Amino acid sequence: MRRASQIARSQSFNYKRLQSAGIPADLIEDANASRIYPWLLALALHQKNYFLDNVLMETAESVEAWQKIKELLTEILEICKRYESQFIMVLFPASVQVNDSHFEFLQRLKFNMDKRTLESSAPQKL
Repeated sequence: MRRASQIARSQSFNYKRLQSAGIPADLIEDANASRIYPWLLALALHQKNYFLDNVLMETAESVEAWQKIKELLTEILEICKRYESQFIMVLFPASVQVNDSHFEFLQRLKFNMDKRTLESSAPQKL
């Protein structure tokens, strides 16, 4: 028996659009059965360069987003100093930065992928 959340997700998710965009049927079925996260498929349709943009940090949009994030982090740091608290930030690399095991899967979802992500430490350096 399917859980209510699975039913709601499958009713609100446009699987036909995924199919017409070339997403393989087995991945659509996996998403429909909640074996993979359905919204990852939607992300692939709308932001094909998601991993490239967020790991390689090469686009003007990525640089602009980083500037906004930097301002927010500076603001958080100042608040911490004001309250005499310590600010600690923990960074976890994206899986595409450390392991190519997801490349084929992400390519099947129609994400644009580049092996350069395995060598990029741009987000962490920033």
